[in-house]
Formats: sequence, structure tokens, C-alpha cells
Amino acid sequence: MRFFRLRLPFSLLLTLTAALMVGVSAQLGRSLATTVVAAQLSDSRPDLVAYMLVDVERRITASRAFDLPDGVDARWWDYPPLVLQRHRRFEFADWTLSILDLRDGSLSPLMILTTLDNARIRVSDILVRQLSDGRLHASVYVPHSGEIWLSASDAPHAFLRATVERNLTYPLFWSPDGTYLAVKAPEAAGLTLMDASGSSLTQFEAPPATWTSWSPDSSKILLSPTGVMDYDEPVMVIYVACASAEVLVEARFVTWCGQDIVYIRSQASGGALVRLDSTSGTHMELLPGLSPDDAELASVYPLRADSCGWLYLDGRFGTPRRLLHTATGALSEMGADVRLISLSADSVTYVALADNDLEIRRLALSPGAVHEVLAVLPRTFADIRWIDGWQRGVFVDYRALTLFDVRALRSTDLTGQVVRAFVLSPSP
Repeated sequence: MRFFRLRLPFSLLLTLTAALMVGVSAQLGRSLATTVVAAQLSDSRPDLVAYMLVDVERRITASRAFDLPDGVDARWWDYPPLVLQRHRRFEFADWTLSILDLRDGSLSPLMILTTLDNARIRVSDILVRQLSDGRLHASVYVPHSGEIWLSASDAPHAFLRATVERNLTYPLFWSPDGTYLAVKAPEAAGLTLMDASGSSLTQFEAPPATWTSWSPDSSKILLSPTGVMDYDEPVMVIYVACASAEVLVEARFVTWCGQDIVYIRSQASGGALVRLDSTSGTHMELLPGLSPDDAELASVYPLRADSCGWLYLDGRFGTPRRLLHTATGALSEMGADVRLISLSADSVTYVALADNDLEIRRLALSPGAVHEVLAVLPRTFADIRWIDGWQRGVFVDYRALTLFDVRALRSTDLTGQVVRAFVLSPSP
């Protein structure tokens, strides 16, 4: 009996091996739940898409790369990843923003738009949000013309919604319920409000150097000072239903707290953290008489967007972060360089800097509670993407994708030479 030896090029063998691993992973995934992580590879360029799929449970990896003709920009820092192409056609430019399906490498157009060739658009200029029915919606403001174009994942050919002032910077702000669009750049001294159809345009005078934010119920717009101020600035609110505006207070920082507003007064105004009740209009000092030592209180945010029960006090210059229970005035120390992970009904889990390590901590939402340390991991400046709550996470450490298991207190290198990573499918 004769035996034949088949010689194959090494590159072909690698391709066949990768295809086999992907096939095996797909087949096993149908009968056994698995966690798939996608990682952007360092070879990625605007005209080259390169990434790796990692089956966390089975340690199976498969790299994928393909050319992207006319590619000019990409978004990898959020899910789903987006790629932008620009094809020049005489004095025109044809733009295509596409959703990248990391499982099969396919592209689905989200916005198709034609502008003059001198227009410049980047992915960061396009506002992408998910509608209540699951569709993705895209909005783009073209600075050169002042045009606002809209599209959706099931209708990618963009249509012109309105034309406003030209040369604005990141000016689009949709209301939470999607019924109104506010147009204002931080540096602009005016705001345009329109409904979703682009009609009923209303112009408001607004102070420059202000940031735009909607109330959770979409009834009001808050114009707050940009940056971290050491002095008070006028804070304006716009009432959508009656198309009116007024200056509420003067403060160095202000934000929504449910339907109410919380703000920080500067030392020159007595120094205090104050809550403004939207119903009664009363001002209640939550932290009265802030001392000079509290000047590092840079900002404050509600722990839950729809509630003012707990406030997260963010410091600066390496000062510890704290939680404030508004009903009792109790303060809970969290630590330095805090990054929130998850929030449950009775506790918050977060990462805090501790000397040369990062500690995963849990703090009970109870006045006077002290945090407990769940795990300690080497210090890394990359974001941790958590797979199932705080129990496991993936992060990029020295360009390697690393899995950290809190329960087993063990780190495992999954790959090498990646740039960013995020979870595709969660564990059960």
C-alpha cells in the first residue's frame, strides 16, 4: 500500500487552523454557553480592519483582517464598532458609516451620505443611539454647511433634517425620549431647539462656555459651566413646553439629580453643596459651609440617574472620592482613582487605587458603611471590561489581553499585541 505525503504552504496551514478553531467554537457555542471577547489588533488602520476573537472558556483565538477601501476612520472604544469610508467623486464625497459584525466580519451600512468634497467628517462627529425598538439611529452635523442629517439601521440613506449655524463643535443633544433635538456648541452663545421632524425651530440666547444636558423626563434643558471652575457662573434652564428660559442660580458646578438639580457654590459664595427642588423651588444645603479643604470637590453626580438618594462626590488632585447619603448627610469614603463597575439595589462595586495595586471593593449603600476588599490586582491604566458583574473581567496589560478571575484570584494571559477589548457575549 502506498502512502502519500501532502505538503502545504505554512501560511495556508495557519489559515486552515484558524478556520477550524472558529468552526469548532461556533459549533460548541450552539450547545454550550460561552463568552466571546473581541480585541482590536495593533495592526489596525483606517483602511485595514484587524481584530481577534477569543473564546474565554476554551482559550480558542482566531485573528481576522481585511482591507477597507476608502477607509478614513473607525470607532473601537464602544460596541458595536463602527467604520467610516469616504469615496471621492469629482467635487463630491460619498460617506458610508457601517456597523462591523465581529463574528463574521460583515459590514452593515448605518448612514450613507453625500456631501461636497471639502466637508470633513469623523466617527466622533456622528451621534449614534439605540431606539426603543432596538434599531440604531445616527445623526451627523456637517460643520461646513450647518446641515443635520439623520439615518437608521433599517434606512441607511441619510435625509436632511435641518440647517443651522455653521462651524459648531459637537452640537447635537437628543432628549432622552427622542422627541426633541437641542443644537448648541459649548462655545456658542445660542441654542436651537427643534422637534424630531425638524420643524418648530426655536432660538434661545444662551451664555457661551456652557454644556447642554437634558432632564431625565425631557422637559427641561440645563446649561451648565464647562470645566471645573473655582468661581460661580450663571446657570440657565430652558423649559421646553413653554419655550422659556431663566437663570436659576450661580454656581461653579451643576448637574441633574433625578428631576432636581444639585450644584456647588464657590468659596466666595459661602461654599456649599446644594439641592434645588424642582417642584417647590427650595434650596437645601446638603453639605453646608464647605471648608477650603473641600475646594478639591470638583463635581458631583447621582449614583442612579433617576434618584437623588446617593451622590458620588468626585475630587481632584488625587483626593479621595466619597458617597453622600442625602437623607442623613452621612459620608462614606471610597478611595482614590475610583472607577465604578456595577450597581445593585443595596451596594456598589468599584475599582480603587491602593498604592501600586488596584483593589476591587464593594460598599453597602447604608449610612456609615465601610467598604470591603473583594480582590487585589496589578495596577493597570486600561479599562476593565467585566464579563459577569465583578466576578471576571478582561483588560489590556502591556498589550496583552488578560483575564482576571476575582473568585479564584488568578490572572491569565489570553493573547498578546492587542489595543482594545470588549465583551461580545456575556456568560450565563
